[in-house]
Amino acid sequence: MLGLIIATFIGGAVRTLLGSDRVHQRILSELRSRYPQDDIRIGSTEVLLSSGIWPGLGLKISQLKFKRENCGKIGVTVEAPSVVLPISLWALRKGDVRLGNVELSHGKAHLNYKACPTATPAPGEKLQSAAPDAVLEVKSAAPEPPKHLWNPPRFDWRQVGRNLGSMELKDVAITFEHEPTWKVYIKEAEFDFGGEFNGHAVVDVQKSLPFGTLNHFLDIEVHGENSVVQFQVHSEFKEGRVLWKGSWDSDTHSAMSRLELSQLPLKEVLNELYLIGVMDKEVQIRSAWLTCQAGWEGSLAAPAEAPVRMRDCKMEGSYGGVQMEEADLYPLQTERFKKPIQLRVQNLQVQPLVEAFNKQILPAVIARLGVWSGQIEYLNKNSWSLDGYLDGAEVVFSNQSVRGKQQIRRIHTVAQRVEGLIAAKIDQLEMSEGNFKGAIEATLNDDWKSGTFTVNIGNISFSPGIQNLLTGGTWSELKLTGNGRVEDGEVSEWKGVLESPIMQGSGWTGEKVVAHAKYQPGAFAVEGRMESLEIGSGWRYYPQVKEHLFVNGGIRKWREIRAKIEIKKAGGEIQSFAAVDAETGKPWRGRGNWQRERELIALLTGSVDGKAKNFAIRAEKGFLTMDEAPRAP
Repeated sequence: MLGLIIATFIGGAVRTLLGSDRVHQRILSELRSRYPQDDIRIGSTEVLLSSGIWPGLGLKISQLKFKRENCGKIGVTVEAPSVVLPISLWALRKGDVRLGNVELSHGKAHLNYKACPTATPAPGEKLQSAAPDAVLEVKSAAPEPPKHLWNPPRFDWRQVGRNLGSMELKDVAITFEHEPTWKVYIKEAEFDFGGEFNGHAVVDVQKSLPFGTLNHFLDIEVHGENSVVQFQVHSEFKEGRVLWKGSWDSDTHSAMSRLELSQLPLKEVLNELYLIGVMDKEVQIRSAWLTCQAGWEGSLAAPAEAPVRMRDCKMEGSYGGVQMEEADLYPLQTERFKKPIQLRVQNLQVQPLVEAFNKQILPAVIARLGVWSGQIEYLNKNSWSLDGYLDGAEVVFSNQSVRGKQQIRRIHTVAQRVEGLIAAKIDQLEMSEGNFKGAIEATLNDDWKSGTFTVNIGNISFSPGIQNLLTGGTWSELKLTGNGRVEDGEVSEWKGVLESPIMQGSGWTGEKVVAHAKYQPGAFAVEGRMESLEIGSGWRYYPQVKEHLFVNGGIRKWREIRAKIEIKKAGGEIQSFAAVDAETGKPWRGRGNWQRERELIALLTGSVDGKAKNFAIRAEKGFLTMDEAPRAP
């Protein structure tokens, strides 16, 4: 009982000597004298005489607010409802004031950067020379040395350790003036400054969106020895992992770090980059994963001067594989890459990848883009090239509303960005049941759907089905040259020449065929000629024309055939047809027109059995009739 009475008396006496008001004023006075440029406010101060059930000395400060603003540097505002500052009795015995484990919970820190104002002449201020008539000599000012991006703060944890034993943070939010949608939320953190510096923190990085919040939890480990601080940040991202570790010398500001990305799902990564505004378009890449290693080493006073060295980066998944062995990236400079990076692509599924970027490449011409493998060289968006092979593509052909697809086994593809346009070339083409010898070159816009193209093919043949679709027969050694324009994925202009030594079908044969074709929006004009045309009994319309053209049976042959045809979307016109009977030397003439998906009407004039006759021809849906018509007076 006596001991309790004495302890109560001593405690009351100490509490009277260290009254809260007196301590409060002393703390404010000391802080304001040490930090005259900072705004420091304290709500109330309470003297603590125990730490739990043990004797101890400490202070509990309520409603703490600290504000520091300096132009050209990062300013900070710290607010805390309460801070517990235990005083080390052991240090106090030696005459030193040293805090023990400082506890801060439910606090807030707000960071802001303000640029320094530029000096301007005062209103009405004029430059005056030493003498009224003196001639002013203007000298060019010496160029200012380049300014570093920022002045890294100096962190001497050993100095902190002389005044602080440890610190414990819980539920502390850090916000940013210029990035109000971002918040760093410290769930819990412990830092020990006794001896070596050690720390551990669990941090939630938050990004506010109109419809919710993105969260990423980071596990942070810190260790300091002498002037070097080492750190490690670990985070799980879906089925992937992010590991960032490095070191920093607070005396020299030299630093190094290494980033390891392992099996990051590209769909989620790109989706978050789009949501936070890094990407302006949404990209839907599914079932693909990214693995990469990157390192940086340099001075924090000039971080832009040293590159980020990327190594062993690859994307793999259902789209195929893309691999990059090494590259040096300068993220804080205008030129991100000093030299082109090399990408090796294996079995890249082009069609789903194009769809993921919400694009279409010549949809009316190319039915399937196939699989691409090759090399890509990239410097920036205006300087890149690719060289590789496309396998398994399909090209669409159509004639009078009938469509067909030609299977392409392999195409050698070359493309590069030149002066804002894409120069592409196709050669070494292997087709199913076909042949190709030559090249197709194109200059396209960024959308790959508009531009110009040039065709220079010495020999081309498609599958029998496509040949029959285009000409109603087959050909050999077809030569095609010309140039044209593509708009929105469709051919808008074409001017070219088609040549073949022989074209033939069931019951007919044409020799030395030449056709000049010109296409402009709405009309396709063809001017063609043949050295000879022969029709026999195997021709599909032979029964319908036998009575008039094959009076004596056998075959019918013409030479010097000329024709002009105009094809439009709704139909077409045979503007002129001329030929010479190979046997009699008599001329033949004709003209006609047709409507799409309806009928063809033509008038043919020629000599049969020594007599000049007119014939009316009608054809509809594969059925043809030929009747003798009266001659015009």
